[in-house]
Amino acid sequence: LREYPDDMEVIVDDPFESPINSEWRIYVKDGKMMDSRNYSGDHLIMFDAQKAQDTIDKFKDQARCFTCDMAVLENGDNICVEINDMWAIGNYGMANDTYVEMLKFRYFEIINKIPK
Repeated sequence: LREYPDDMEVIVDDPFESPINSEWRIYVKDGKMMDSRNYSGDHLIMFDAQKAQDTIDKFKDQARCFTCDMAVLENGDNICVEINDMWAIGNYGMANDTYVEMLKFRYFEIINKIPK
């Protein structure tokens, strides 16, 4: 952050209490998990689906399609790392037709919300 002025506001959070063992991208459409892909760590350590759904439920009214990245920490905790708009995210291996359908849904949701 050295290149930014000292008075610039930034958002920070506390570091995780334990190292990440496994990290997953969950693709969400209309509040439901459509697919999930491991993109870091041990692919055999799966996230807790109910904890992921609880996180998704907090964001489901924000966008029709988005992703939720969940991490399983070494101490067993499941945490949300980030939420991303579907329009701004890549495909980590889900079926291409499902990925394109989700992009399309989100695109038209964005377009329909733009004031004329």
